[in-house]
Amino acid sequence: MGKFVERRTCRRFEVPGAVVRYRSSWYPLPGDSFSLPCRVLNLSKGGLAFESQERLTPGKKIVACLIIPGADPIKLRGWVKWYGYSTDEMTVAAGIEFKPFGIGLGGNPMEALERLRELDEKFGEDEVAVMQAKEEPNPVRDHLF
Repeated sequence: MGKFVERRTCRRFEVPGAVVRYRSSWYPLPGDSFSLPCRVLNLSKGGLAFESQERLTPGKKIVACLIIPGADPIKLRGWVKWYGYSTDEMTVAAGIEFKPFGIGLGGNPMEALERLRELDEKFGEDEVAVMQAKEEPNPVRDHLF
């Protein structure tokens, strides 16, 4: 049929050493605590993917604490968008979509969005350079297959 269309509007990037801790936000109980640190696979201004330690049901509301080495943690509200194997198919992963920014108590603060923008500028790749690198001839790729 038709081609696959990428619906994401934010570019994804990796932050070396980044981890996330999360907990349910449906009915947080006084004894509820954040999970153990989980490795962040990629991040964008719209969400993040991470190695999951437990099965997370899509639609589950969570609070995530994004921990970047050498910086203050960023607390973000969102919901589980997907759950399955990571790209290497060796670990289980989950994807979180962030709630909107700047919307009262139920959303995320604008300060969190500004921090994500800073991370995007620092760790995001220049999309034009990435496309040019993909178009450069590669003798192994172009001649062995």
